[in-house]
Amino acid sequence: MALPRSPRNAKLPLLASVAFTFLSPPAAVAQEPPRPVDTSAFGKIGAACAELRYADFSTIEDAMTQVTSARPVAGADGTPDYCEVEGYIWRATRFRLRFPLENWNRKMVVQGGGGQTGDLPNDPQARSGRAAPLRKGYAVVNQNGGHFSTLTDTKWSYFNEPAMIDFGMRTPYVVSVASKAILAHVFGEKPRRAYFEGCSNGGREAMMMAQRFPWEFDGVIAGAPSIDVRGLTINLFHGAALLRDQSRAGFDLAAAQTLHKGAIGQCDKLDGKLDGLIGDPRVCKVDFRPLMCKGEASTSCLTERQADIARQMYAGPRNAAGQPFTARSAYPGSELSWISFITPRWTIDYGNELMRAALYPPPPPGWIPDPARLEDYAKRMGVIEGLTAPTNPDLTQFNAAGGKMIAYYGWTDAFGGADAIMNYYEAAERVGGGEEATQDYFRLFMMPGMDHCGGGEGAFVYDYLGELDKWVESGKAPASLTGFHPGPEGKPQFSATVVPYRSKRQ
Repeated sequence: MALPRSPRNAKLPLLASVAFTFLSPPAAVAQEPPRPVDTSAFGKIGAACAELRYADFSTIEDAMTQVTSARPVAGADGTPDYCEVEGYIWRATRFRLRFPLENWNRKMVVQGGGGQTGDLPNDPQARSGRAAPLRKGYAVVNQNGGHFSTLTDTKWSYFNEPAMIDFGMRTPYVVSVASKAILAHVFGEKPRRAYFEGCSNGGREAMMMAQRFPWEFDGVIAGAPSIDVRGLTINLFHGAALLRDQSRAGFDLAAAQTLHKGAIGQCDKLDGKLDGLIGDPRVCKVDFRPLMCKGEASTSCLTERQADIARQMYAGPRNAAGQPFTARSAYPGSELSWISFITPRWTIDYGNELMRAALYPPPPPGWIPDPARLEDYAKRMGVIEGLTAPTNPDLTQFNAAGGKMIAYYGWTDAFGGADAIMNYYEAAERVGGGEEATQDYFRLFMMPGMDHCGGGEGAFVYDYLGELDKWVESGKAPASLTGFHPGPEGKPQFSATVVPYRSKRQ
């Protein structure tokens, strides 16, 4: 039904009333002030926790902060009673801070996010590595990378330079600054120690903190760090293109298993012990001849097509002249991770997403990268490298501030950048005054049989935070790390000890 026409002299009042309607929500949907939280069962610190919702943190330098919720939570499953604080920091950085209501060890650990981050993990009482520090008395902080997204989409970054800056370097820093201020508000003192721990993108964040904000953290743990953002993007796209067809006609799980068994059989003994792992895959040269199908193709041998795909995976991206233009990562022994990591429901299109975000200006929505132009794309990624790649090997300020770094990388991680982390460490040695001086504050561990951030056939459960804390407190660097391979119920099946990586330039 048509609305009646208003008289000419009634037009302005009508528009004013419409505007007022949009500006003033109806009383029925007006937000009520948060109701007081019953803290009677949580003591003095529990009450102080709940009051954080009304505290003003807008004047924190570098980190204008608003707390959106704060509540004491009853612990369970080994987790103590804790305070859970959520909020945001200008512009769109969300954070979640949890700290024990009793027996806080006066230490804090900020945890990095994997992939594109984009959200806050919610596992305070789960049996996971992320929850372990809270059980040990640490204050634990999570953050969203400065934006909202899924783990593997980059749409948030489209023509959004402020968000790219937050994601690239700023978010972990401001989250640390804000969390220290909140803890000081409750306890009257800031944390005595502050650590950063992350893997994959979180490992990249850890290295960025050591390079860009060397005074903020006493120590950082950089797991499988995405140092070479350009190379990571190219490698993921290259691997996904090769492995997209996971049928028998392409490269399927049976082919990966056949190749893996062959590689282990040929190279396991090269480190002097038979343990089903390749100690240093760089010395392994796979002979394809005994693995090839001699007659009819079967699941226990490789076709010519599968062998060709495998050779390209090992070699890494190459240009038309056959020359590498980025660091590789798929070493012998990593074959099983090719299929488990690159799957249609996981990261098969992540390379496409990263490519769109890495080029500047970004290509239009729906753009599909051309596999024949990978080298050209790599040359155009200077902006993303400047914003997100922690490639500066000069850690002298981090060292001068007393900082310590543990980095680790799995030898069977085919996509994160094994060569990149070793190249970085050796560059840090050259800048930092040699091996002895560098080992005093930076140690890299290459883990046989470990996939990306964990998993694999080797040991992959290590107490990195415990080792870092001992190093910071005692000044004595870890001569080795000992971890274990968990069984189905999480109990150790076998253990392994690894020593720090040493440059082959000795």
